[in-house]
Amino acid sequence: MGKSKDIAVEEFSVRLRALKTRGGRSYEALARRLNVSASTLHRYCSGETVPEGFAVIARMARLCGADEAERRALEDLWTRADQTRRPLPGGPGGPDPLTDPGGPQAPAAPAPTVGPGAAAGSAGAVGAAPARESDAAAGPEGAAEPAGGAAPGPARRPDATPGPVAAPESARAVPSAPAPPPGPAPAPPGVAAPDAGPTPASPPPGPTASPGTLTPVGPVPPPAPAPLGGRARVRRGVLVAGAFAAVAALALVLVLVRPGASAGPGATPAPPTPTPSPTTTSAGTPAPAPAPAPAPPFTWTADSHTWENGCGHMYLVDRAPSGVAPPPPPADAAPWAGAHGAVHGGETLVRISLQGRSPSASVVLQALHVRVVGRTAPLPWTAYRMDNGCGGAVTPRHYAVDLDASRPLARPVDGYDASGSEGRRIPAVPFPYTVTSSDPEELLVTAGTTGCDCRWYLELVWSSEGRSGTVRIADSAGRPFRTSGIKGRPVQEYDVIGRRWITGEGSGQSG
Repeated sequence: MGKSKDIAVEEFSVRLRALKTRGGRSYEALARRLNVSASTLHRYCSGETVPEGFAVIARMARLCGADEAERRALEDLWTRADQTRRPLPGGPGGPDPLTDPGGPQAPAAPAPTVGPGAAAGSAGAVGAAPARESDAAAGPEGAAEPAGGAAPGPARRPDATPGPVAAPESARAVPSAPAPPPGPAPAPPGVAAPDAGPTPASPPPGPTASPGTLTPVGPVPPPAPAPLGGRARVRRGVLVAGAFAAVAALALVLVLVRPGASAGPGATPAPPTPTPSPTTTSAGTPAPAPAPAPAPPFTWTADSHTWENGCGHMYLVDRAPSGVAPPPPPADAAPWAGAHGAVHGGETLVRISLQGRSPSASVVLQALHVRVVGRTAPLPWTAYRMDNGCGGAVTPRHYAVDLDASRPLARPVDGYDASGSEGRRIPAVPFPYTVTSSDPEELLVTAGTTGCDCRWYLELVWSSEGRSGTVRIADSAGRPFRTSGIKGRPVQEYDVIGRRWITGEGSGQSG
C-alpha cells in the first residue's frame, strides 16, 4: 500500500497503535497472547495488513483494557478498512449467479386456475388441493339437488345372494288397497322374518307377497335376506362352527408359539419382555423428570472453514467444473461450501474460541479428545483448489490429528515465524489451559486423512469450582465434521484471467 494508505485503514491502524501503547505490552508479549507472530501484529498496527477476521482484534482490545464502547468503535473501523481491501464479489464481471443470493431469480410459475369441476380430476394433478377446498365450501361431492326437488335416495348395492324380485312399477304405484292391520315390528337386518309373514313397512321377504300389501312410492330400501330353508340353516350352522374352530386353533397356535421362541425340539420359550413403567413415588404419583444439566461456565465457537494462511484449502464437490462457482473469499467459505454440498478435501482446520462467563471464576480446560464416528472409502468426487498457492511466513502453533490412525489423538505442534531476518519457533502450549471472561483462549486443530471419508468431532474436558464436564464440539448444526482423502482425485484450479476452472498440476495423483 506504501504512502498512499487508505484513510479507513490509517484510522484503524492508529487506533490499534494507541490500544497497544495503553496495554503496556511489547509486540512479542502481546502476540503470544493473541496466538500470532510479532511481525504479523506489527503489520496490523502499521497498516500494512488488515486482519481477515475481527476475533484477533477483539481479543487484543480485551487484553489492553478496552471497554465495550471502544470495542464497538474498533469493530466499525475494522469493517470499513476490510471493505476497502476486499475485492468485489464475482470479480469485474459482476456478481456471480451461483454465489450472489441477491442476483436475478427465476420468475415463479403462475398458480393454475382451478374451476369448480376440478374435484373430478386425478388426485395427483396440480391444483387438486384448491379444488377440494372449493368443493368443501360448496358442499359434499355429488350433493347437487336433483331435478324436480325430489330428495336423492340411497344408491342400490349389488348383493351376492339372490333375493326376491322387486314388484313391478305398476304394482308399487297402486294405493287403492286398504291398509294392512298392524303387525309385529320388523326384524333387524340379517335375521329371518317370523312365520306370521312380512311386515307392511318392508318389501316381501318371501317369494310371494300378500295381495293387499301397499308398497310406498319412492326410494326402495335394500331387500331383506330371504328366509333360510332347513338345508340352508344346516349349511350355515356348519360354516359358523367351522369358522369358530379355525379361530380357536389360530389362537392356540399364537399362545404356544410366541415370538422369540426357538423352533428346535425341546426349546424353552423366551420369557416375555417386561414393559418399562414410569418411575413413581411412594404415594403412587409419577416422579418428576430429572432437571437438565447446567450450562458449562464458558462459551465457545468453532469455525471449521478456516483456510491455511487465509487462502489455501481444498474442497471435494460432486459437480462438473461448469456448475461450480468461482472460489469465494475466506469469509464466505461456509456459504459457498453449503451451496455446493462440498466436503473438506484432505484436511480440515477448526478454530475454537473459548471465553469464561465470570471474571473471577477460572475454568480449567483439561484435555481435548478426538472421536471418529464413521469411516468409509474416500469420495470419488473432483477436488477444487481455492488458490494457486499462497504460502505464508507464519505457521501458527496448532493441534494435529491423524484421522487414519486407529485411535486419533490431538498432538500439540510448534509453529514457526519466518517473517523476520531469522526464523523463530513458536512453542506449542499443551493442555491444561485456563480461561475467564477477561482472558479468553483460541485453539487451532488440523485434522487430515488420505484413506477415508471420515466423520468426527471433538470433546473438551473442563472443570471449575468443584464442577466438571465434557463439551462436544461439532459444526454449527451439531453434526460431526467431515473430511475425505483426495489422493488420486482430479484437481481443478481457477483461472482468474479466463474466469473458468482448469485442470491443475498433479491432477489425478495427490491433489
